[in-house]
Amino acid sequence: MIAGEALETWFSHGFFGLVLVGLGGFGLRHAKKLHAAAAVLERMPFVPVSQATSGPVRIRGTITQSKLVASPFTGTACCCYRVEVEESDATGADGVHGGDWSPLYTEISSPAFQLRDATGSIEVRPQGMDIDAPASFTHAVISKPKDAREERLIEFVRQHCPNRMNVFLFDTVKTTLLSAEARMDPRIQDKLRQLEERRHAQLHKKTKGQTFLFRETCLLPGQEFEIAGTVCQDNSGRVLAKGSNGLPFLLSNNSGEALNKAQRRKARTFTVISLAVLILGLLVILRRQI
Repeated sequence: MIAGEALETWFSHGFFGLVLVGLGGFGLRHAKKLHAAAAVLERMPFVPVSQATSGPVRIRGTITQSKLVASPFTGTACCCYRVEVEESDATGADGVHGGDWSPLYTEISSPAFQLRDATGSIEVRPQGMDIDAPASFTHAVISKPKDAREERLIEFVRQHCPNRMNVFLFDTVKTTLLSAEARMDPRIQDKLRQLEERRHAQLHKKTKGQTFLFRETCLLPGQEFEIAGTVCQDNSGRVLAKGSNGLPFLLSNNSGEALNKAQRRKARTFTVISLAVLILGLLVILRRQI
């Protein structure tokens, strides 16, 4: 009963409606970009590697890497990885996840890898690349870690996720206010170490009792993908990378028309959800006015 009254009080405030309207409007703007990107993707030419000389292209081939990278969550040796961390907005007293997931952190490995077909190979630099492939690892840590592996996942959250702004400010102040000579002073180093330990203690408090979802996608040598990106030239030769002006940079296990349909469906789904959130916000505001 108390929970119902609290929910009613929250819904009775127009502020909640304004938040929904804002989220819906932001979502519709992003959906417009998704529709534009899907349209551009359909117009990008599909070419073999040997004919990818410059500009936006789509290439299908297998990926290789001379020096594999280890993924953060599972330690998988791969050509490229993407890791995602999401946090729960509601976890029950019994430790059962009962709410939605909100994005907290995303990272794509930075070393380049090779995309190869029957005509040759080209270097791919994954910075800024969208990855449309099934996750190879998904795990939720609910309420508290239960084993050493889950504790390592929570430690990743402490190191990377909740307090990135604090890390940025800490590093900025350290490099801006302290000269290189001052940073070498043992007394200054000791102070910095104490501040770092204090920051880690604060992060530990923020992760205690919270619920996180961990997702990892590993791209393995020999797997076949289609990559839509922009070919440019530099000192190392031809490079497939992120272009300018909103050009798609996408790796997918779909190909051709199947990839086009998947991107159009993604844009439509985002539009419908955003519109529903916007309408719900307007209804909440109108309900407040009546």
